[in-house]
Amino acid sequence: MIRQATFFDVDQCVDLAIESVCQQKWPFNIDRDKIKSIAQVSIMQKAAWVSEESGKIIGVVGGIIQDGAWFVGNQLEIVIFYCKDKSGMQLLRKLRDFIKEQKIKMATVTLESFMDERHAKLFKRLGFRKQSTVCIYLRESDE
Repeated sequence: MIRQATFFDVDQCVDLAIESVCQQKWPFNIDRDKIKSIAQVSIMQKAAWVSEESGKIIGVVGGIIQDGAWFVGNQLEIVIFYCKDKSGMQLLRKLRDFIKEQKIKMATVTLESFMDERHAKLFKRLGFRKQSTVCIYLRESDE
């Protein structure tokens, strides 16, 4: 079942977010409290949906809305998209509909390099047609 995320879902959403970011090795520690804070903001802004099966959250998508960085209007950054089932497309459709309803001017998502190319095609099908390169500087823990 796909539904709007609530504050009762936060801990399970955080667990999924941590599982998602741990798909690759990072040179720093993951901060559960920061992830929880981001999840709470996304839920408070009504910009998060979950896939639930037998009371367990098995998929989540969420974004953070803020003023446009260099334009008039709002932008949304997708901060979590992770599914353990096949509900990903349904979750993304909910988010896409929200983006349209809220008249969000720009929405962005960063796809990790290890992700299957089908994810990029999925986002394009949903209207994320402009593709950019993201360069990331990671400070090593001993620097």
